[in-house]
Amino acid sequence: MKTARWSFPQGLKMIDRLQVIEFFQAVDREFGQACDRGLDQERDPGLDRDGRIFLVGDTSQLVEGWQRWNTKIDFFSVVDSLKRESLTSVVASVACRMGIQATDEFPGDVVPLPEGYESRSRPLSDSSWSQGLHLKIRHFDPYSVSYRYIMRGGETDYDLILRFLEHSWITESELDSRLEKLLPELTFETIQQDPAELRRRYSGLKQMWKARQVAKSA
Repeated sequence: MKTARWSFPQGLKMIDRLQVIEFFQAVDREFGQACDRGLDQERDPGLDRDGRIFLVGDTSQLVEGWQRWNTKIDFFSVVDSLKRESLTSVVASVACRMGIQATDEFPGDVVPLPEGYESRSRPLSDSSWSQGLHLKIRHFDPYSVSYRYIMRGGETDYDLILRFLEHSWITESELDSRLEKLLPELTFETIQQDPAELRRRYSGLKQMWKARQVAKSA
């Protein structure tokens, strides 16, 4: 899938949870209107406007209330290929109007994903705001997101993974086992870095997690 990014602000605009909700509600509403106007009827008038949105990384944590703000919205959308152009246009329009940065990107286009990622998406803890939307919203597999952030290796990336651990969305033992299964696919060509560096970063993350647990029990 081709990545789509929209960036319109003058400098970085802080985005809070309510703005993320407003963004996706507007996208759903305007995508439905575009479909209802029959923008795709010449190709296939029978297609409906249903689809799926998977929140990724910081956007998941912002919606869950674990973060107060972020600078962009990251997600991955799944719609019928004949509706893709309409959704892309709507997302660009909403992002421009709100003056925010948004990225629609399948995580598997960036790094290999662990086996079974499709079944590990998570529901919203508060789905009241998404009730009635045609675009069904869930969180993308937190294990897949965690490995990608480990590869990036920034301080805020580690913080995100630690929050996943603190909220029991992932466990250390499952991170270990899924990473071992994934390692044969992680080459310099697939992740643009030495896999040994990934192991070093992962070891550092585990040390941070252990230190945080010790601090909590002190």
